[in-house]
Amino acid sequence: MDYYDWDLPPPVVPVHPTPVGGRLEIFWANWTFLEDPFVCKILRAGYKLPLARAPPLTTTPRSRVYSIDQQVLILENINILLTKHAIEIVSEPHHSPGFYSPIFLIPKKGSTKMRMIHNMASFNNLYLAEPPHFRMTSLDQIRAKLSPGAWMASLDLQDAYLHVPVFPRHRKFLRFIFNGGPSRSMAEDSRALSLPLTLREWQSLLGLLTSAQDLTLRGRLMLRPLQRFLLPFIRENDLQSSFLLPPHLHQYLRWWTVEWNVCAGVCLTSFNHNHELFVDASLLGWGAHLNGQTTSGLWSDAEREWHINNLEMQAVILAVRHWLPVLTNSRLLVASDNSTVVWVIHNQGTTRSKQLLDQMFLLADLVDSNGIVIAARHIPGCKNILADALSRPGKPSPTEWMLHPDAFRQICWQLGRPLVDLFATSFNHQLPTYVSPVPDPQAWAVDAMSLSWEGLDAYAFPPPILLSDCVENRKYGSSDNSDYRVSKCCDANVQKDDIG
Repeated sequence: MDYYDWDLPPPVVPVHPTPVGGRLEIFWANWTFLEDPFVCKILRAGYKLPLARAPPLTTTPRSRVYSIDQQVLILENINILLTKHAIEIVSEPHHSPGFYSPIFLIPKKGSTKMRMIHNMASFNNLYLAEPPHFRMTSLDQIRAKLSPGAWMASLDLQDAYLHVPVFPRHRKFLRFIFNGGPSRSMAEDSRALSLPLTLREWQSLLGLLTSAQDLTLRGRLMLRPLQRFLLPFIRENDLQSSFLLPPHLHQYLRWWTVEWNVCAGVCLTSFNHNHELFVDASLLGWGAHLNGQTTSGLWSDAEREWHINNLEMQAVILAVRHWLPVLTNSRLLVASDNSTVVWVIHNQGTTRSKQLLDQMFLLADLVDSNGIVIAARHIPGCKNILADALSRPGKPSPTEWMLHPDAFRQICWQLGRPLVDLFATSFNHQLPTYVSPVPDPQAWAVDAMSLSWEGLDAYAFPPPILLSDCVENRKYGSSDNSDYRVSKCCDANVQKDDIG
């Protein structure tokens, strides 16, 4: 095997530690040995943006409104970039026009931490020339050129793109604004919100916003507190009555003045989930399962006083929070047997219950800050067996049907005693060997519908909703040598009153 070593010339500029921002500009002379004028020109003078048209500049940019938590995280990211000399503060922005693009936070890949994004998408699409087309060399192409015994290596340079300097006169196109507090536009909005409006004017305003709510991610949710506030006035139906909006509700109206909230857009394609979360709650506790894993918990004394709808909604929040590392940046479908919870998630809150609305805000903040797109569907209680059982530790579920023991003994006397009870739990099994719908250390197996019944000497008394599936399972899974014992009340002359 031949080995080759690339002898590099001694550096023209001695290499020494410097901040990473535009670092290669200091050492551009060391790259001249490549004899590539394009590379040397960029490193010496800075990268010039390929402008197709002149971007509009301003000295009065509008700042987005951020929550306190977001302000802290953004400021941390800005300080890191300042330390690296990757960005610089514009000393006199009111005398130096520039193009400003928005910033926002997204979760880091494989982490719950947040990182700041400088969103240049609009600038790139509107003002930059179309980049030249090129095709990346694939790993398969590289592998095809390797001879036996060759080695491959991967090099990952931290903050690689920050090393390249930007042409100084083009840096004004790469600005963003962050005030870390209320902006001038926020103060103006507050003065406007201090003026009383008539009921007719409030209804007209909310009607306008309602027409746009489905084109925003959380517009429908942001209108709920305002709708709840207006309900008593609407019942009185005095269109000329005027009143102020309470200060604590200003934030929900001001949300609509932030461009990113209104203009970011929503996905119009059909929802396709990659995770389905099954959740249930009882007055004792809650339970959930996701991708074959389960979690559960008990309510506190105070929580046991809540309405069952609030407990069911809280179960969703706790389950999402429990599996947050798995669900981050995913599309989640919540399956619940509580129709109110499904309605609240689908419609982003309710005007009937303040507690449910507050819980919806908690859930929305949880999923939005972790890149989770959420939807919900209703599942019949008799099919939500596992989550239902997890929410009732130590107690049988209302869905645990069973044949009266005397009727079961009569069937065994006429047809013989089977070996396996296919649909049972530790509370209602008729035979020592049984298959449970939930994880059970005493059960022979879990989930009878996932097993092959061929050749199995079994007894089945399934929930009514599964009867047709059981018939199909027997029809297509049987053979001439199989011995099935499916209980039929009419065959054993068992009366309806014998069903326990």
